[in-house]
Amino acid sequence: MKKSFMIVIVMMAFFLGMTLGLISLYYSGITVLTARILQAVYYLLMAGLSLLMMKISDYSFKDFGIFFHRLWWQLLMGLGIAAAFTIIGVFATGGYEIPTDWAYLIPSQILVGIAEELFWRGLLLKLMGELLHSKRKAIPLNALLFGLWHYPLSQSWVTVILTAFIGLTFAVVRTEYDEDMGIPGLAFAHTLMNVF
Repeated sequence: MKKSFMIVIVMMAFFLGMTLGLISLYYSGITVLTARILQAVYYLLMAGLSLLMMKISDYSFKDFGIFFHRLWWQLLMGLGIAAAFTIIGVFATGGYEIPTDWAYLIPSQILVGIAEELFWRGLLLKLMGELLHSKRKAIPLNALLFGLWHYPLSQSWVTVILTAFIGLTFAVVRTEYDEDMGIPGLAFAHTLMNVF
């Protein structure tokens, strides 16, 4: 339990610090190319460190949701989740703007989807469940922190509420369908939602 607590604290502090550092760079007027490179490095670090922490924890990768059995079912469920949230988003915002930079958007959002799901619904959800002695008790805390984590970049409480709700849904799906819905399905949904 002490190891899990240390992993959660170190990872949260590290990524909060990195997030605030990146935001200060964004607002200092860096070029689009530099921002894209920094974002890629940030998410590669997030994915890599999440996998490393999973490896040194007392659990297997499968315990964190990294499994590929029933992959087609996971992807189909991910598609359904993404479609539902995209439709809700279109109605809530009053429209949809067609992206123009697909060559950057798709690979970058695949990386974001994988890294954030490894970190939030993989590593942190599992370890928070251990620390709180209940996976279900960890769900609202994980969702709240996920929502708040989006505030510094968006500077919008609406974004915090929406991302917390999305995080809540993803955490519930991950917890309630623990043996069937893993990180691959959630990362697919997350990527589709970010792209569309």
